[in-house]
Amino acid sequence: MQASIPREDIMLAGKRILYSQLMLGLMFILYEILFGDRLDILSASIGVVIAVVPPFIA
Repeated sequence: MQASIPREDIMLAGKRILYSQLMLGLMFILYEILFGDRLDILSASIGVVIAVVPPFIA
């Protein structure tokens, strides 16, 4: 039996938050594609990129 390392727990929580942001962002973009105009789609896409990309860089 192995002990849980706190760092692994933190990384798992971070991944879950990142995936949640990505899924919510994609749902919002899909909503904008169906019911919004081009500017709203661009704005939603930029917001998702700003929220999701920085954790992959660091």
